[in-house]
Amino acid sequence: MRKLFIFIVVLFSTIASAEEYYISGHFGGNLANSTDSTVSKYESSQFDFDIGGSFLIAYGINLSRPNMRTEIELGYQKSDIEKSNNKKVSRGFISAISLMVNEYYDFHNRTLFTPYVTLGIGGARVELDDYEISEYKGKDDILAFSAGFGVEYALKDNMSLDVRYKYFMTDDSKFSNSSCEYDLHSILFGIKVNF
Repeated sequence: MRKLFIFIVVLFSTIASAEEYYISGHFGGNLANSTDSTVSKYESSQFDFDIGGSFLIAYGINLSRPNMRTEIELGYQKSDIEKSNNKKVSRGFISAISLMVNEYYDFHNRTLFTPYVTLGIGGARVELDDYEISEYKGKDDILAFSAGFGVEYALKDNMSLDVRYKYFMTDDSKFSNSSCEYDLHSILFGIKVNF
C-alpha cells in the first residue's frame, strides 16, 4: 500500500502540470458474487448478497497520446448479506473503500457519443461484518483490480453524461480468524466535467 501511495503522489504531480484535466462522479447499483468465508479447511460459510450501492469520484488527465486518459479514483462499494448456509448468520454486509489508478481508451467519432474501455489497479480496504459471529468479522488492506466499458454523451464541450459497466475484484481478504473472496459487477451513471 505504501508503494501504491507513492505512485499516486507522482501521478498527481503529472496531472497538476497538465493542460487539460477533469473531475467525474458516478453512482449506481452493484451485485457482489457469492463468497466463501473460510475459518479453517474444516469450516467455512457461504454468503449471498442483495443488490448494493457503488459510489465513485475521480480526478483525471487527458493525455497527449490520442484517445488515452488516466485518472485517480476513490470508490465505495457495499452489499448487504441476503442469506448464508450458516444458520447462525442472518444479516451483515461486505464493503470496500478503494483507491484506483485507471487507464481509458476513448473511441472518438463524429457523433456526440464516445464509447470507451478501461482497466484499473490499486488498493482496497475490504470489510466483512456479519453482526453475529466474531470469526467472520474483519478488515484487510489488499490489492484491487477493475475492468469495464461504457459510453459518454456530450452535453457541452466540457461536460458529458456517462453510463458504464464495471467489474471490480480484490485479492483474497485475510482477517484475524477467517478469509474471503470479493468481486462484484456494477452499473453506474455519472457526469464528467473538463477544465
